Amino acid sequence: MCSSDLRGNVTLWMAPGLQIISTVVIAPDHECSCVAAADDARILVAGTSGGEVAAIDISQLAAPRLVHRARLHAAAVTAISVSPPWLASVAAGASDDDAFIALSCLQGAGGSTAVVPIGRVKVPGLLHLQVLDGVLLATNRAGELLRMLLPDPTAAAPSQEFLTLATDRASLSATVSSFTLHATEEGSNVRVVGWCWDRGLRCWDAPLSGALSPTLVSEWKIGRASCRE
Repeated sequence: MCSSDLRGNVTLWMAPGLQIISTVVIAPDHECSCVAAADDARILVAGTSGGEVAAIDISQLAAPRLVHRARLHAAAVTAISVSPPWLASVAAGASDDDAFIALSCLQGAGGSTAVVPIGRVKVPGLLHLQVLDGVLLATNRAGELLRMLLPDPTAAAPSQEFLTLATDRASLSATVSSFTLHATEEGSNVRVVGWCWDRGLRCWDAPLSGALSPTLVSEWKIGRASCRE
């Protein structure tokens, strides 16, 4: 497992004993605001309060290496996700309309890994995102689940321009501020586990292709304060 801190460090831990394996400095002048790992456990990505996105080679857990860092946002990165070769990040804007997703492609391997910007996608009211197998799922303040099919990274030319991606939308039973994705027995579906603004934790099954019609699997309302993080 991994964690980030206010001093710009990312720390790798051995579970369940919670023993520190190693620590790597991402941005000594900024705090690490979010972190995510690829399923193959070789690449870890992190966002900073300074708008930077970093890639870390963790193929050797005892000796992680910062292999790339670039400033892709003008504000703090609030969510980041990686599913090689795709990396997606979002930063807090001055208003909901300022929110956009920065799409990048991981190129190379090991010490030669580079984060190549592909473009930006405007998503008003964007709250959170996850990338899985060339599909980007996101939630917004309108209580919707959005699904976007990412372009072929080998054919996409590096750009800082805004892209227009085909987007499917579906209403959820609550506004989801953050979520994770989990595989289901049906390979065509994915389980969305999300924290909601109404103090609840909910699970939906959502298709990765075809009609976007999320099915509520379970819900659990906890706490007395709204879940905003």
